[in-house]
Parts: sequence; structure tokens; C-alpha cells
Amino acid sequence: MAESAVTSSVRRVLEDTAAIQSVIASHDGSWRGRLWSGIEEVGMNVAAAPESSGGAGLGLRESFDLLRVAGNLALEAPIADTMLANWMLGAAGLDTRAGKIAFGPSSFADAVSLKNDTVNASLKRLPFASDCKEAVLLAQARDGLSVVLVSLEAMACTTRFSLAGEPVCEFAPQPFKVLASAPAPAGFTAATTMLMGAAARSMLVAGALETLLSLTSEHVMQRRAFGRTISGFQAVQQLVARLAGDVAVSVSAASSAAEAADSLLDSDASFDDPGLQLEIMSAKVRNAGAAQSACAIAHELFGAIGVTSEHPLHRLSLRALAWSDEFGNEVEWSRRLGALMCGRGAQAFWSLLATR
Repeated sequence: MAESAVTSSVRRVLEDTAAIQSVIASHDGSWRGRLWSGIEEVGMNVAAAPESSGGAGLGLRESFDLLRVAGNLALEAPIADTMLANWMLGAAGLDTRAGKIAFGPSSFADAVSLKNDTVNASLKRLPFASDCKEAVLLAQARDGLSVVLVSLEAMACTTRFSLAGEPVCEFAPQPFKVLASAPAPAGFTAATTMLMGAAARSMLVAGALETLLSLTSEHVMQRRAFGRTISGFQAVQQLVARLAGDVAVSVSAASSAAEAADSLLDSDASFDDPGLQLEIMSAKVRNAGAAQSACAIAHELFGAIGVTSEHPLHRLSLRALAWSDEFGNEVEWSRRLGALMCGRGAQAFWSLLATR
């Protein structure tokens, strides 16, 4: 399917500022500032937020296509987090914000509550929080859920790094300064941020695997052994076919989850909708498995060269695997998917599958 004009424009800007080889060759990190300036210039950070709140009003489906482009380039920036943060602000009737914004809760172990204009939160894994001055959180208040914008400046946290070297912060239980708050939309549930974060990470993984497949296909067509290109060997052809299958399923599952989320919000339905949960949970689980399989195959075909930090495969595979573990890993979502299906019974399970 051809890209939309918006997606093509965003792709050009991102490739001009942070193409994979340019990032690898850069040793001063100057590309980071250029990348974020480009992101805000094209409105990617506010793509999913409504125009009434200062957003671009693209809707979730097209906004997630932009995340697929970010995945293609294995971009190291809180693009998905900021996009979702501004989306949630807009959904609650609050104005969007400039700059990098963290988004949570982002772990099943997180706890966020709002009482007397104070947010008390325990956040186990908040991606990119050390790069952000603010965070948008979904908090449990006395009268229901609230969307809150909090300051992260001067907050005590422990910063670790993901497999891809991206910062992930842990905040021990403490009060956060509230900058703005509003009741969450009626269809929001306590699982909303986890579901939306999982859908976004699935799309990033799918994008990364697309580029991984392209690089691998090109490599086997050029690499020669025993007097011919290795693409002529049946074993290599089988591996590339398996890799292409993994990527096709990854893209399909992530796209289906994005479409389900877009359709749900257009109809003002609830995040308790079993169809939406099935799509997003399945996408997260399937993308995690696809990432493991695809990365293993690609590295097998590239050999030792793909392991080096100077090679694009290194950057793509590490991010695909790291993104698979964020906003719930494969095991956590598999358990929840199993509980969802078992809880509905055999007849309801088949009916739900038949409508997808």
C-alpha cells in the first residue's frame, strides 16, 4: 500500500536528520537535536491529538503509520511516548505540550493515584523519563480516572538502560507536582496506557523488522560463496522465506491493532472492548516472537559482521528486541490474553475470532 503524503513527508524529514548510517557515523550526538527539531517541525509529536487541543488531528491509524517509519529508521527518541502523551492530553480536553514527554503507567507494576491535587506514583519502568521534563500519567482518583501532566524535574529516580541502550527510569513511591489535570474520557480504563503503549511499540517493532528484511535480502543477493551468491543456496532461501513470513505477520498484527484502536475511539467505545484487547495483546505477543525469530535469522545470514556496532543490523535488532519488552513483555501479555479468552468461554471465543 502506497504511503500517504503526510507519511512520505515525515519519512523524508526523518531520513534527512537521522538516517541509520548517519547516526552510526556520528560521534558527537548532534543528530539528536536535529531529529527532535524535525519531529516538532512536521508535527509528529502531536499527530494523534485533536486540532482543538493544538494537535494535527491525524487520528490514531495514520499517526501509527508515522511510528512505523520511526521503526524503519530505528530512531532513538521518545517519539511514540510523546505522541501518546499528547494524544491522551487532547482526549481529556487539555492542551498539547512541546518537548519530549514520558507516558505512563508503562508497567503492570506501576501505581498512580491523584488525591487533593497531588499525584503519588510508583513507576517501575518509565522509558526515556531521564530525557523528559514532563510526563503524562493516567491516575486513579476518588471519583474515577484522571489524566495528569506532572513535572519530572528534580524527581528522584534510578536510571537503567534497555538492551538498546535507551534510558528506562524507576521512580520510588513519591509525590509529583501536578501541572494540569482533567477527568479521563468515559471509555478509558486502568489498562488504557498499557494497551496503547503496547500497540505503539508493536508498530515500532514492525517497522524495524521491515528494514531488517530489506537489508538481509540485499545482503544475500550480493554476498558470494563457492562461486555464486548465497541467495542461490536452498538453505538460505528457506531462511529468507521464514524471515519474510515473520515480518509480514508482524506488520499485519501491528496494523490490525492500530486500526482497532482507531475504530474504537471513533465510536467512543471502551478500552474494555474484548475485540480491541484481543488485537493489541495478540500484536504485542506476536511481534515479540517475530522479533526474536527475525533477528536470529538475520544475524545468521550476515554472520559476525551484523554483530558489530557499526552495522545497521546491530542497531535495528537491538531496538526491535528492546521495544518488544516495553509496555509489557511477551509473557505478561500472553498470560493476559489467555485469561481474556478463557474467561469468555468457548462459544464467545469463536464468535470473537470470527469477527476479526
